[in-house]
Amino acid sequence: MTLSGTAHYVQNTTKVSGGVRSRPTSTSYITLFRVEGRQCMITTSKPIPIADGDAVVVSGRAGRSGLTAYAIHNTANGITSHTGIASKVLLGLILPAFGLIFCGIASMILGSYSWYLYLAFVAYSIYLFYQACMAASARGQVAAHSP
Repeated sequence: MTLSGTAHYVQNTTKVSGGVRSRPTSTSYITLFRVEGRQCMITTSKPIPIADGDAVVVSGRAGRSGLTAYAIHNTANGITSHTGIASKVLLGLILPAFGLIFCGIASMILGSYSWYLYLAFVAYSIYLFYQACMAASARGQVAAHSP
Protein backbone atom coordinates (compact mmCIF):
# COMPACT_ATOMS: atom_id res chain seq x y z
CA MET A 1 0.00 0.00 0.00
CA THR A 2 1.28 3.45 -0.89
CA LEU A 3 0.10 6.65 0.77
CA SER A 4 0.94 10.25 -0.04
CA GLY A 5 0.04 13.30 1.95
CA THR A 6 1.12 15.39 4.89
CA ALA A 7 2.81 13.82 7.90
CA HIS A 8 1.18 14.60 11.24
CA TYR A 9 1.96 13.69 14.86
CA VAL A 10 5.57 12.74 14.04
CA GLN A 11 7.37 10.94 16.87
CA ASN A 12 10.95 9.67 16.75
CA THR A 13 12.42 7.14 19.14
CA THR A 14 15.43 4.85 19.29
CA LYS A 15 15.86 1.23 20.25
CA VAL A 16 19.27 0.13 21.49
CA SER A 17 20.03 -3.57 21.74
CA GLY A 18 23.11 -5.57 22.63
CA GLY A 19 25.91 -4.20 24.77
CA VAL A 20 25.80 -7.08 27.24
CA ARG A 21 29.15 -8.60 28.23
CA SER A 22 31.17 -6.37 25.88
CA ARG A 23 29.02 -7.17 22.83
CA PRO A 24 28.58 -4.28 20.41
CA THR A 25 25.36 -2.32 20.54
CA SER A 26 22.92 -1.87 17.68
CA THR A 27 20.70 1.19 17.35
CA SER A 28 17.43 1.25 15.41
CA TYR A 29 15.50 4.44 14.73
CA ILE A 30 11.72 4.16 14.86
CA THR A 31 9.54 6.89 13.38
CA LEU A 32 5.79 7.00 14.02
CA PHE A 33 3.50 9.39 12.13
CA ARG A 34 0.09 9.70 10.51
CA VAL A 35 -0.62 10.15 6.78
CA GLU A 36 -4.17 10.42 5.43
CA GLY A 37 -5.42 9.51 8.91
CA ARG A 38 -3.50 6.21 9.00
CA GLN A 39 -0.87 5.40 11.59
CA CYS A 40 2.52 4.62 9.98
CA MET A 41 5.71 3.20 11.46
CA ILE A 42 9.14 2.73 9.89
CA THR A 43 12.27 1.29 11.50
CA THR A 44 15.65 2.18 9.96
CA SER A 45 19.34 2.16 10.83
CA LYS A 46 19.59 5.97 10.44
CA PRO A 47 17.30 8.72 11.72
CA ILE A 48 14.70 9.92 9.20
CA PRO A 49 14.52 13.71 8.77
CA ILE A 50 10.76 14.25 8.93
CA ALA A 51 8.71 16.90 10.73
CA ASP A 52 5.03 17.68 11.23
CA GLY A 53 3.61 19.17 8.05
CA ASP A 54 6.13 17.60 5.63
CA ALA A 55 4.71 16.19 2.40
CA VAL A 56 5.61 12.49 2.21
CA VAL A 57 5.09 9.39 0.10
CA VAL A 58 5.20 6.18 2.15
CA SER A 59 4.89 2.55 1.08
CA GLY A 60 4.62 -0.65 3.06
CA ARG A 61 2.33 -3.35 4.38
CA ALA A 62 -1.08 -2.48 5.78
CA GLY A 63 -2.10 -4.16 9.00
CA ARG A 64 -4.70 -3.80 11.73
CA SER A 65 -2.60 -1.30 13.67
CA GLY A 66 -1.64 0.78 10.63
CA LEU A 67 0.99 0.80 7.92
CA THR A 68 4.34 -0.88 8.53
CA ALA A 69 6.42 1.23 6.18
CA TYR A 70 9.39 -0.12 4.25
CA ALA A 71 10.21 3.11 2.38
CA ILE A 72 9.43 6.81 2.69
CA HIS A 73 10.18 9.83 0.52
CA ASN A 74 10.03 13.24 2.14
CA THR A 75 9.15 15.60 -0.72
CA ALA A 76 9.79 18.62 1.51
CA ASN A 77 13.55 17.90 1.62
CA GLY A 78 13.92 15.29 -1.17
CA ILE A 79 15.29 12.55 1.10
CA THR A 80 14.28 8.92 0.59
CA SER A 81 14.79 6.39 3.39
CA HIS A 82 14.08 2.66 3.46
CA THR A 83 14.59 -0.35 5.66
CA GLY A 84 17.72 -2.37 4.98
CA ILE A 85 17.62 -4.60 1.92
CA ALA A 86 21.23 -5.72 1.55
CA SER A 87 21.57 -6.77 5.19
CA LYS A 88 18.48 -8.98 4.96
CA VAL A 89 19.71 -10.65 1.76
CA LEU A 90 23.20 -11.19 3.19
CA LEU A 91 21.89 -12.67 6.43
CA GLY A 92 19.43 -14.80 4.46
CA LEU A 93 22.37 -16.27 2.53
CA ILE A 94 24.59 -16.84 5.56
CA LEU A 95 22.03 -18.41 7.92
CA PRO A 96 21.50 -21.69 6.03
CA ALA A 97 25.27 -22.28 5.84
CA PHE A 98 25.64 -21.53 9.55
CA GLY A 99 22.63 -23.75 10.28
CA LEU A 100 24.17 -26.62 8.34
CA ILE A 101 27.38 -26.39 10.36
CA PHE A 102 25.52 -25.98 13.65
CA CYS A 103 23.20 -28.91 12.95
CA GLY A 104 26.14 -31.08 11.91
CA ILE A 105 27.69 -30.50 15.31
CA ALA A 106 24.35 -30.79 17.13
CA SER A 107 23.65 -34.12 15.43
CA MET A 108 26.17 -35.73 17.80
CA ILE A 109 23.86 -34.79 20.67
CA LEU A 110 20.40 -34.72 19.12
CA GLY A 111 20.82 -37.30 16.39
CA SER A 112 18.47 -37.01 13.45
CA TYR A 113 16.35 -34.42 15.29
CA SER A 114 19.02 -31.79 14.65
CA TRP A 115 17.73 -31.43 11.08
CA TYR A 116 14.53 -29.91 12.47
CA LEU A 117 16.73 -27.10 13.72
CA TYR A 118 18.10 -26.71 10.21
CA LEU A 119 14.54 -26.26 8.93
CA ALA A 120 14.15 -23.36 11.37
CA PHE A 121 17.29 -21.73 9.93
CA VAL A 122 15.96 -22.16 6.39
CA ALA A 123 12.49 -20.89 7.32
CA TYR A 124 13.94 -17.74 8.87
CA SER A 125 16.12 -17.22 5.77
CA ILE A 126 13.03 -17.40 3.57
CA TYR A 127 11.35 -14.84 5.84
CA LEU A 128 14.36 -12.52 5.47
CA PHE A 129 14.22 -12.82 1.67
CA TYR A 130 10.51 -12.00 1.83
CA GLN A 131 11.26 -8.90 3.93
CA ALA A 132 13.98 -7.83 1.47
CA CYS A 133 11.59 -8.23 -1.48
CA MET A 134 8.93 -6.18 0.32
CA ALA A 135 11.44 -3.42 1.07
CA ALA A 136 12.70 -3.35 -2.53
CA SER A 137 9.15 -3.22 -3.86
CA ALA A 138 8.24 -0.39 -1.47
CA ARG A 139 11.34 1.55 -2.49
CA GLY A 140 10.27 1.23 -6.13
CA GLN A 141 6.70 2.30 -5.35
CA VAL A 142 7.89 5.36 -3.44
CA ALA A 143 10.18 6.31 -6.33
CA ALA A 144 7.32 5.92 -8.82
CA HIS A 145 4.96 8.11 -6.79
CA SER A 146 7.50 10.80 -5.92
CA PRO A 147 7.44 14.01 -7.94
